[in-house]
Amino acid sequence: MKDKNTRVKAYLACLTQVVLVGFSLIFVKIALKDLSPMEVLSQRFILAGALVVGLSLFRKGWTSWDLEKIRDLYYLALLYPLGFFGFQTYAMTQSTATEAGILMALAPLATLVLAWIFLGERINKKQIFMMILASLGLVFLALVNQKEAQFHLRGTFFLVLSLLALAGYTILVRKKTQDYSYRDITDLVLLEGAVFFLVLIIFKEGAGALAQSFYSWKDPKIALSMAYLGFFSSYLTALLNNYALSYLKASNVAALSNLSPLITSLAASLFLGEVLSLGHILAMGLTLLGVFGLNIFKNKAEN
Repeated sequence: MKDKNTRVKAYLACLTQVVLVGFSLIFVKIALKDLSPMEVLSQRFILAGALVVGLSLFRKGWTSWDLEKIRDLYYLALLYPLGFFGFQTYAMTQSTATEAGILMALAPLATLVLAWIFLGERINKKQIFMMILASLGLVFLALVNQKEAQFHLRGTFFLVLSLLALAGYTILVRKKTQDYSYRDITDLVLLEGAVFFLVLIIFKEGAGALAQSFYSWKDPKIALSMAYLGFFSSYLTALLNNYALSYLKASNVAALSNLSPLITSLAASLFLGEVLSLGHILAMGLTLLGVFGLNIFKNKAEN
């Protein structure tokens, strides 16, 4: 019974972070009206890092630091957030949103394959079919959002690197949570992300420009958007994702992540007035069928 309750909590954590990630793009879009992509990226991780430090100071035992632990975990941050966001940000200057949507839709499928290779997670033909079905739904969703799809070799290359960084991070966290607390892993990768993006934006734009960018917080919408991105979309989603990976298979978590683009489309329709077409609905239905089918077949296989 205890194991069952723990798995239920892990699934709830995973679904919660999926919803938070889905809404995050809405807040990114609002923030980008007054801030550059680099400013949004640096501010969200500076806020997340500040929260980590605050919790470490005021909550006894929240994080236990030692040199051996840092040596064993520091490279996780090279994959996420550094690798994932770094490659993705550069790729978006060389490619289109459609390319990004199509390739990132394949991230859960890549995670499924890597989990089979490196973690020995068993998969069968039905599960592979359902994951492909869910990925095709997301590819279709990306194509619906932009009718003309042009591919750029350099941008595609860096998008693939971003995809592999995210999949690799998921696999390694699943492995490392067997030895370390999911909280410690979350704190360390976010602190590294905060330091890296802080140094990067100061190097590129100067400390004065960074300080100036925070003046945009005078607009309540910008302040709310950045608070959401830093505290919820960066810190809380990382914490919930790593908690889920400490109890669930990497392929299960990857499958549920397919739902985030669906949440984004629904949120954009509800809050930004974007039109939800028949193509969107068909793509969502295809993705949902793949996600739920994958989990049904996985549960039957495990039983």
